[in-house]
Amino acid sequence: MIDNQMVNVVGEVLNTFKDIAELMRRKMDKFSESTDEHILNILEDDFVNGSLDWIYNKDKLIAVVRYEIIEDGTVANIFDLIIDDTEEDSFKIIKYFIARGWARFPSLRRIQFQRVLYDNRGYRTYGIKEFF
Repeated sequence: MIDNQMVNVVGEVLNTFKDIAELMRRKMDKFSESTDEHILNILEDDFVNGSLDWIYNKDKLIAVVRYEIIEDGTVANIFDLIIDDTEEDSFKIIKYFIARGWARFPSLRRIQFQRVLYDNRGYRTYGIKEFF
């Protein structure tokens, strides 16, 4: 039997996913025309895999990261990193996401990503310990 606490948790997750979808549409061209259903399906897969993380400041969603774990669990390939423009210390947010990802996946050793503004540069790879 499903209790009220479980229903509340599911409701909170769905509300968070809707907030994330809105932020992704607002801040990322590749999602600007995407439907809620499309984005929610992507987020659900990432959530199940443990490769979705977000930060709220008070009641406002300020940052989201989506990634996949590759190379036998040693590399986090970052798909999307969105930090609200109002946040002044984005490096602290990035470090926070890395620390949480490392806690979930202790075998991580490196992070790789490709900056949207510089697609022709290819992926950049950093050791996790470089951030701490």
